[in-house]
Amino acid sequence: MISQASSYPECESACPKVAELKGKIEALEEEIRDLRRGKEEAEKKVNYQKEKYARLWEKYRKFVGNPNKPSSKKTRAEKEEEKRRKREREERRKGEEDESEEEEEKGGPGRKIGHEPAWREKPDPEEEIDVTQDLCEDCGNPLGDPINDYIRVITDLAECGLS
Repeated sequence: MISQASSYPECESACPKVAELKGKIEALEEEIRDLRRGKEEAEKKVNYQKEKYARLWEKYRKFVGNPNKPSSKKTRAEKEEEKRRKREREERRKGEEDESEEEEEKGGPGRKIGHEPAWREKPDPEEEIDVTQDLCEDCGNPLGDPINDYIRVITDLAECGLS
């Protein structure tokens, strides 16, 4: 901002308002300079980030290459990079398998390997109900004595409090 000399120099010393406004002008000019410096620094950072992005993109394109490129057209560096990646993938897979085996040993649900099973004891029945069929459902003739007996235990969960 351009400050001009007052055309009334004798008013400047007598009028406090003029001095106050000059002070504000100087403060605003200083603020403008600071903002311009900040803008320049921000532009430098942005330009640096753009350059860095361009370098990384080129590096990425160089190493990734085209997956459809036949092996006869790949350079030695591309083939070695592919082998390195494959080894790393296999090592990661082996590491994951080792971790999964450790997890099985640690605290998965169910019986641990090598432990004897812990069977739940059958509760004594509170009530026995005999459900025999005396007559045939279709013709109504008497059936006689049953050939097989089936015992089934039904546990009422409401009584156990597990509902």
